[in-house]
Amino acid sequence: MKHFKFVLLSVFITFAVETINTAEICKIDKATDAISCVLKKHPDIVQTQTQVSISSINKKNASRWLHPELEGEVGYSRAEEAGLAAEFAVLQTIETPTKRSARRAQADAEYAYAFALSEEQKEQATTQMLAILNRLRQINREKRILDETTNTFAEVIKRYRVRPALSPEDQVSVELFGFALNNYRIEKNQLDNEEKELLGTLKTILCCSVSAIQKIFLYSPKVWPKIDAGSIENSADLAKEQANITRAKADYLDRKSSSFDRFSVGPYIQTKPGNINKIETYGVKFAIPIPIYSNTKPVEAGRMTLSSAELGFETKKRELETGMENLKAKYSLGIKTLASYNIQGMEKHHARAKRLFDGGRVSGALLIEAHRQMVDSIKAYHQYEMETLQALWKIYALQRKLLTNLSEVYDENI
Repeated sequence: MKHFKFVLLSVFITFAVETINTAEICKIDKATDAISCVLKKHPDIVQTQTQVSISSINKKNASRWLHPELEGEVGYSRAEEAGLAAEFAVLQTIETPTKRSARRAQADAEYAYAFALSEEQKEQATTQMLAILNRLRQINREKRILDETTNTFAEVIKRYRVRPALSPEDQVSVELFGFALNNYRIEKNQLDNEEKELLGTLKTILCCSVSAIQKIFLYSPKVWPKIDAGSIENSADLAKEQANITRAKADYLDRKSSSFDRFSVGPYIQTKPGNINKIETYGVKFAIPIPIYSNTKPVEAGRMTLSSAELGFETKKRELETGMENLKAKYSLGIKTLASYNIQGMEKHHARAKRLFDGGRVSGALLIEAHRQMVDSIKAYHQYEMETLQALWKIYALQRKLLTNLSEVYDENI
């Protein structure tokens, strides 16, 4: 009974500690908390971190010696001295230096690949979080603009309908306002759905309520950072390709030494028939492979695999270098394009067009067109903004700077 109480108490304490830890991780007051949380709780990151731990253990075990083996033989002799006879030997398998080096290199390669994959997953999870938080802010602005637009159109339609009679032009204007109103309501519904999907994704990743993250937004940097020359040599993509080369080299080395990669040696004892308790003979026993059935095809396959890995590295390097140049050009063009927009001026233009319509100085068609231009311009601005941000994140990821320079890629306002 005491044992049961102890187990129950242990389970309760463990559950309480886990609950406290989870609460601490999921306490999100600002965007940096959300990013820190996703780096700890994202399923893909947790999985790759586990693989890194496993690879680290395998790396440490790669240098260990193989266990010795005990060989024994017991028989009955019918010779003059009839009776039981026995022979025992303890053999230690010793690998050649080439074999041990190949095994350690394979373990190192597996660890390097797992670590690079883990860093890549962290970068992808971070960019996903940055994109979601920035898009939520964009959606919030677009919904506000659409709300103002639909309210304006609904008010205009209401004023038209209270008139005792409408001219043909006014009737057409009412229909146009009605069409535009319905279209903007549909767009608003689409934004609501997109927002729900993004919040659902955050809720799944962060394991916390929607209310905790619903008002956390990220903004573009107030001053867009300058991109230095940088290098892609430290990128996770190249690190994975380099790990593939190391793994292929180790495999090639292992195949080359497979015909003679180990031997066994150790002491043995032998007893006399009929007197099993008395040692008659002792000495050294050994076993050495005789490579008379060597096959060069596995070695050739290993060499081809190594050549393929080296070609893959060079191809990926050229691909990343070209991609980096394209990203820099896209980023530079995006900054210039965004500087040409005046979002605050667009919103003021909306209010001015409404006043001119109320004063009878512009037609309903011009008011509809003014709002359409404003909505389309803001959507285009947001698209350019997101593309520019994604180019910046990818550049930093290729330079292995994203996780260390997060403060440069966004401005946080809560």
